[in-house]
Amino acid sequence: MNQTPVNQTTAHLLTRISGEFADMSRQMHRMSDDFAELRAVLVEPTTQTASQPSPTMQSPPPGRQVPPTTGPMVPTPPMIMVDATSTPAGVPATWMPAPPIPGQAMPNPAAHNQAAPNPAAYNQAMRKPAMATRAMPPNPTHLPAGYSPPPPAAPPPWPPSQQRSTRPALTDRIATAFRKGTVASVLAAAGVGVTLIGIVLLLVLAAQAGILRPEVRVAGGAVFAIALVVASTWWHRRPAGHTGAVALAATGVAAGYLDVLAATRFYEWLSVPAALSAAAVIAGAGLALSRMWNSQALGVLVVVPVAVLAPALTQGVDIVLVSFMLVLAAASGWVQLGRDWTWLYLVRMAAPTLPLVLIAVLAGVGVGPDTTMWTYALAAGLTVVIGLGSALLALPSSSQPALLAAITAATSAPVLLSGALVDDLSAASLIATCAAALLLLVVSGPRIPGVTTTVREIWAMTVALQTLVAVATAFNGGIDVAAILGFGTVVAMTARHSTSMARIMRGIATTFVTIGGIGTLSTAPPADLAVARVIDPAIAATTLVQCVLLVGAVWILAGMWIKASRTRQRSDRSAEQLWGLTLAVVALYAVTEFTVTAGVLVAGAEEGFFAGHLMATITWMIAGGATLAHASRLPSAARTPLLAGGLAVVAAALAKLFLFDLATLDGMFRVLAFIVTGLLLLAMGAWFARSLSDDADTSIPHPGPATSSPGQNRST
Repeated sequence: MNQTPVNQTTAHLLTRISGEFADMSRQMHRMSDDFAELRAVLVEPTTQTASQPSPTMQSPPPGRQVPPTTGPMVPTPPMIMVDATSTPAGVPATWMPAPPIPGQAMPNPAAHNQAAPNPAAYNQAMRKPAMATRAMPPNPTHLPAGYSPPPPAAPPPWPPSQQRSTRPALTDRIATAFRKGTVASVLAAAGVGVTLIGIVLLLVLAAQAGILRPEVRVAGGAVFAIALVVASTWWHRRPAGHTGAVALAATGVAAGYLDVLAATRFYEWLSVPAALSAAAVIAGAGLALSRMWNSQALGVLVVVPVAVLAPALTQGVDIVLVSFMLVLAAASGWVQLGRDWTWLYLVRMAAPTLPLVLIAVLAGVGVGPDTTMWTYALAAGLTVVIGLGSALLALPSSSQPALLAAITAATSAPVLLSGALVDDLSAASLIATCAAALLLLVVSGPRIPGVTTTVREIWAMTVALQTLVAVATAFNGGIDVAAILGFGTVVAMTARHSTSMARIMRGIATTFVTIGGIGTLSTAPPADLAVARVIDPAIAATTLVQCVLLVGAVWILAGMWIKASRTRQRSDRSAEQLWGLTLAVVALYAVTEFTVTAGVLVAGAEEGFFAGHLMATITWMIAGGATLAHASRLPSAARTPLLAGGLAVVAAALAKLFLFDLATLDGMFRVLAFIVTGLLLLAMGAWFARSLSDDADTSIPHPGPATSSPGQNRST
């Protein structure tokens, strides 16, 4: 009877003590969490805080069990582990619940400690970062100052194959072009073209249908042109009125130009000089306006419509149209002074160049317009003069000098095609004159502002092309080949003393010598060396000159290219061998052609043919011996290519002796060929044997009697 109150009192006391310890444990745990959060914010980096496990998520002590997760899903407060470091001395570590949430019942700690844990759920929780798994106090007042939850992780980037296109839509691009003014410029240019087409229709169709009197048509076109120019000056004063003013001014100037052209071509009211003067005034006024407004677009819109629509008024491409285009190009040259307007220069020079090229091409096929040769030659020459003058004005301020130089070079196309309308001698003279003028600019280039090395190289190639065409036009019968070889030789010799232009001059010389060598093979083919034949004295003389020039030019070129390869950081032995082989082949062929042609020219077809081949074989052998003799005087590193080349020439001479001379030569010529070749071989063998012996005597010291000993006489 007495044990029941005692047991109840003891149980009540134990429950009260346990509750007090639980309260103390919760307070200690809160302090531990506060210190941990403060350390994470103030001391440890965020990345380390996110990667370390939470202090509260420690592994349970051995023998302890974690409550199971089975059973009904009843919301419970977060569980907090109380270990030996956070409990008073003598109290075992237990898993205790967090402070109760208002409205929820307090769980039974004893029952909670007796529940079995779920190891899988526990291990999964231990893998999570500390900031994500730590049980925060339910009361917001216990959060540390400045605490904020970690930001969500950024999504991984799209793979390259699945990335979406960032190109804006068509409507967005149109809107952007509208804001930049591109749409306005396109519409204005289209308006210029459409308006000028209407003016041409007024001048042409109205004249054909007889709708209006000629005076009304011409006067109406003039009034319309003046009104457009006046309106453009007024519109240019308005804010953002530049684009519209340029379009109006270009339309007005082009309309006035076409009106003058129609009055000259259709109605013949104006003579050609008067019409050209009026056209120059109109074009000059329009381009002066473009310079005043600093608008290259206005200059282009003045020139292009006129060049495109003028043939409709002149009823085709003829010299009258070319004259108007020349006036337009000349009147607009001063506009580019101090302006970087390359496109204006292009359309200006294309205006007269393209009609002249078309006239020459049509004349070449026999369907061209009736154009006198002197008129065409004068127009072609003026085109080149205007092009060079405009280039000299535009080059100092141009940002594209190479393009400007190429356009200038293209203006010589009518001159190069002048042979279709002009006789050969006159055409060659015209081409040579243009080449000389351009060559003068190439030579004087360093003293002319804007003429850079690139410009000089482009013009030098143009001079070479003009010279080639002039020679081919003026000469024939082998003289043209000799002239080409001569020009290549002169250029090659000049390139040896040049610095900035050496590379392009070597290329030009190589091109000319190659063309000359091909021409030599065509005038004196190798098949002619196998059969005795009669040669015309004039052809024989040109052949001799060709052979001499060919050997000399190839000799100079080979030395230049080999020297150029040696000046590099790494010597190119393959280039030296290639040029040495080329020189040997060309020299052997040219020597054979020269001796055979000279023999036929002096002694007749048969005797001269035999004598020429005899001299060719002997010359081959002498050339091989001379090469070997020169190689023997060089250092060991430099003599190998020459030794190989000399032996190859000697072998070629012996092959010719046994394969050709033995079967072709007759009588004493065959005997002399073998005797002389044999004597030359003996002389070369004896001389080289002595030369090698002398080299051995001077380079290898012989031991004297005083220093020699039996032990030193052994073979090494």
